[in-house]
Amino acid sequence: MENVSPTSLHNASAEAHLLTNAQTLNCEITLDGFPSTNASERRGSMYANGAQQLAIRVKLWRAGGVVSPEEWDSLTLLYSDKKTEVEVLPIKDGEPPLLAVSGKWAYTSIRSAVYEQAHDGSSQVNAEAYSDAWTYRVLHLHSTVSETTGNTDFYVCVTDNDGTKHIMNTQPISISIKNQPSPPPIGMMSKNIEGFDYTTDPGESEFNETYKYDYNPVTQEYFILSIRGGFITCDVKGREETGTQGRCSIVRFERDHITERVCTVTGVVTSRNQKYITFDPQLYNSDFNPAFGSRLVELPIHGYLDDNTIVISVHRFNDISISSIPENCQKEIFGKWGDDLTLTFRNRQGNTFEQMVSFPEKKQNYHRNALVRKNA
Repeated sequence: MENVSPTSLHNASAEAHLLTNAQTLNCEITLDGFPSTNASERRGSMYANGAQQLAIRVKLWRAGGVVSPEEWDSLTLLYSDKKTEVEVLPIKDGEPPLLAVSGKWAYTSIRSAVYEQAHDGSSQVNAEAYSDAWTYRVLHLHSTVSETTGNTDFYVCVTDNDGTKHIMNTQPISISIKNQPSPPPIGMMSKNIEGFDYTTDPGESEFNETYKYDYNPVTQEYFILSIRGGFITCDVKGREETGTQGRCSIVRFERDHITERVCTVTGVVTSRNQKYITFDPQLYNSDFNPAFGSRLVELPIHGYLDDNTIVISVHRFNDISISSIPENCQKEIFGKWGDDLTLTFRNRQGNTFEQMVSFPEKKQNYHRNALVRKNA
């Protein structure tokens, strides 16, 4: 916490706007996580990923009076021109604050408990214990500006009870953008779950190895992706899809033919709290339901999911008939549904990184069975 002397508020003009001594409104601005011994410096740095927050703590008080709720609510953040207000970030219920528009600054009064706050690496985040919540308020700054952006200056503005705006000229805030770190390495391993171990009958003793896909059409396998450093969220979408929501399954029939019944379908497990594997909802709704609906409902998750991992489950069925799907949807299944999936992770610092997974190209061995990683 910065070691600063409390100062009274000043308006936008060069002259001090002073009330009676008992009613003088005082202010002190500090940046959580960026302690400084220089009272004139309020400097911080952050990732411009829209998720990380830099906490600007504003302390208000009157020596002989109280700060009204209206004055607290009048707190705004201004750019260096001391006229333009920084936008307030809209908040969606149940979702952590996230600035999605590129090239912007915004702030919110809501602290995100999901992502790590911006800090300078010091173990001393707050030097002062703020026991009275009515003596301070925190503005949480978000950014999506370019990493090449220079320092950006801000000022806090307060409107007092008589309607006069006061800008904290003597307490400017300077924020710089840190370069986001390189994406962490992602490992992938496979784990056979069901359908691989073939029980031999008497007279079949010569078969003493696990059956491969070619000989056992009903199998289940997990491809486990391990993310070093962990992640908070994982969104799955098709390669050609935009946004965070999209197709979360890959579908491939053994042969792209109307008579085909052997089909491989992938699902995802992105949380250790999941009870069932998640398949793309479209596969058991509308036109696709006759083929996939009953096969993909409430399939349990086998085994324990470690921290910092997700699972792509691969299920091979021998009784999904492509002929039960309308012809226009058959072409869609044979086309885009066999394409890659892109997994977009976001970590505790708010940074995003991607991993693409797919089946091997057709006409290769096991091209409808094994998953491979590709550069996103």
